[in-house]
Amino acid sequence: MPHGNQTVRLAIPTSDPGFDQATGRHTINLLSSLRDIDDVSLTIVGPGSDKLTVQRGSAGFYRIFNLLGSEVKETTISGMTISNGLTPDDGGGLRVVGR
Repeated sequence: MPHGNQTVRLAIPTSDPGFDQATGRHTINLLSSLRDIDDVSLTIVGPGSDKLTVQRGSAGFYRIFNLLGSEVKETTISGMTISNGLTPDDGGGLRVVGR
């Protein structure tokens, strides 16, 4: 990730294949873990925990978010549900290492 303060705002269109019109919810099914977050102050903002789920797809063992290293400044994740992470150790959805 780039150094410094970063903000990611998730605005997913209703035309996205992960959108369920019946419930009004978006689901992002990951095929692998997201990139490690390190050496950055990061804010990730979704449209609401009742509107977005970020989850592990059906295959593999991986967590959704990894916050690594002593240089992770401040990370805020809001406006989403994190679901279905699966690892043989701690932190299926989110893990903070090295603080």
